Amino acid sequence: MGGKILVGMSGGVDSSVAVNVLRSHGFSPVGMYLDMKHGNDDAPVRIASESDANGNADLLSALQCAEKNGVDFAVVAPDDPLVLGCVDALEE
Repeated sequence: MGGKILVGMSGGVDSSVAVNVLRSHGFSPVGMYLDMKHGNDDAPVRIASESDANGNADLLSALQCAEKNGVDFAVVAPDDPLVLGCVDALEE
């Protein structure tokens, strides 16, 4: 068992618990935060730093949680697919 596994991180206690439980089972967690802010001008996937938070307390909390737990961390901003109408197509 083992390998890399993606963990959605909010920065709450559950994020830390999930990372540590997965580690105890032999996995190498990689943290991810979904930035659902419309009009996100950043790259669709990026490695985050504290300066990227720009007042987003949730993102900052998730980033700090990842740093505290020593996991790689990325921000995914799925704005382009949303703007291109992926959700609209599902509603039809």
